Amino acid sequence: MLALFCLAGLCGNAGGEQQKVVYAKQGALSAQSCIDSAGPGGVCILPAGYSEALTSSLTIRQEGQTLKCESGATLTKVSNGDLITVTASGAVLTGCRLSDEHAAYDGSVIYAQNVKDLTVENNTIIGAKRFGIFLRSVVHANITNNKLQGCVNDSIYGDGNSSDIQISSNTIDASSPIMWHHAIGLHSHDASSRVNQVNIEGNHITNGYDYCVEVGAFGGLHPTDIEIVNNICTQKKVPGKPGGYSLDSVDGATLQGNSYINDSNGASVLGIELVSGSYAKAISNILVGGSITINKQSFTNVDHNSITIHSSADDQMVAIYSGSSRTVGNNHNQITNNTIQISASPADKPAFGIWLQCNADAIDCSNQVIQGNTIEAINGSKNPAIRIENDYPTTARMNGIGIHGNSIKNWPHCYTQSANGVQSEISGNIEGCSSRFKN
Repeated sequence: MLALFCLAGLCGNAGGEQQKVVYAKQGALSAQSCIDSAGPGGVCILPAGYSEALTSSLTIRQEGQTLKCESGATLTKVSNGDLITVTASGAVLTGCRLSDEHAAYDGSVIYAQNVKDLTVENNTIIGAKRFGIFLRSVVHANITNNKLQGCVNDSIYGDGNSSDIQISSNTIDASSPIMWHHAIGLHSHDASSRVNQVNIEGNHITNGYDYCVEVGAFGGLHPTDIEIVNNICTQKKVPGKPGGYSLDSVDGATLQGNSYINDSNGASVLGIELVSGSYAKAISNILVGGSITINKQSFTNVDHNSITIHSSADDQMVAIYSGSSRTVGNNHNQITNNTIQISASPADKPAFGIWLQCNADAIDCSNQVIQGNTIEAINGSKNPAIRIENDYPTTARMNGIGIHGNSIKNWPHCYTQSANGVQSEISGNIEGCSSRFKN
């Protein structure tokens, strides 16, 4: 939180340094003139009730500058381009109402590129034809306690070599039905770039068409050291296939204590998606109407999650899936101590509790563990609780599969397993099934 103590045109910060402070004046001193006059390390204050329609981008171009808004101060975008552009390091934007309310003009609300030590806090951002906050190769940014709504693209987005990014305690309404629209997105994007050291924590999201949070390479290098912790995402009813938290080609990620509530879209969707990465942890998340998928992913731990899903007449449902649809290994994954409830109707498409699948030629799907899970079917099901499948038994390896200490309740069959190409050990499970195996 910014702490300024001001007297006679000078402000002292928490470190005792003096900063020049300039007040904008309605119709006399514009926000751009105010920030320029404040100089390096200075403070521009937009007084209570101040309002300005910007026909060009407000640029923060001197190091260490602060744009501080008093109650109700508003900057409105009325032309194409970004509302605020940050080209100098150490900038602070706090307390402002920033608006392109009808998303009528091209550009983002806040755009920062090749800077460091950026703080964006306690702002309200309403509408953007592109991004609400766009970070490109920004190092050390704190994006916190903002309210964002009505952004056509991602509400908060970062790419390039952005690193050491904290995105926390924001309230985001991303309930648009538009495709490729995330509440929070971070993509490495360019061939030699890497997003890394990102903490996404404690955000409250209302979600629309796409994922609440998406982090991935998408043309760049694998993002690393990604933490997605204690976020709450509530899904609005929209067409298509929305989802919760998606990590594509990310190494060393932690997803812990998040929730995804999808009560309104019928069939289950991807609550957590882990694709083409390694060494991920999905721990103690709560998913309602959302599943967990591990795809082309190794050395991943899915532990102590709660998953409640419903079967569907249109789609095959799986609470936790681990597979590889391309010639990339999917091995050394552990699915442990999860609580799964599936409401399954016999008339619907097949529903499974946990499914391990080796579904590409000549790949390694070995050394995977299913242990200590509670897998319960409600209202009946015609399918097994656990499915182990090798579609390429002569070329793909599926050895060292351990299924131990699980509690399986109210399923017609506990297991189904390919006749060839699977080496498994099944022991110590509580098997509340009509039959043990379905062949």
